[in-house]
Amino acid sequence: MQDYMVFHESQSEWTWIQNKYPFSLENLKPNSMIIGHRFFETANRLPRGTTVTWGLNLAYEQDDYIEQITTMAKHAICCCPNLAITSFEIGNEPDLYLQNGFRIGKWGGQVYTQQ
Repeated sequence: MQDYMVFHESQSEWTWIQNKYPFSLENLKPNSMIIGHRFFETANRLPRGTTVTWGLNLAYEQDDYIEQITTMAKHAICCCPNLAITSFEIGNEPDLYLQNGFRIGKWGGQVYTQQ
């Protein structure tokens, strides 16, 4: 799910909501799920010390992609003090990015590592 989530300050639901205006023409859209502050509050309700690898959206490639990734990481760290966030995973199943339409052209391990 991490490769579909983007953060919007105004989203106030306790869960993700469907983006009514995703930018991709493909069936799978890397901005199809919108989360807000309460999403992090929900995650923080896990038992104190729960070990977590937090996923960040690498599929999203709009001009604000760096802001999206860093905002998500910052919110996870500051808004989830109960969690023991041990790492961040940037991109999930990038081997499927060509198939899912997230990338085109030359795509493989070397390009993934560079991105």
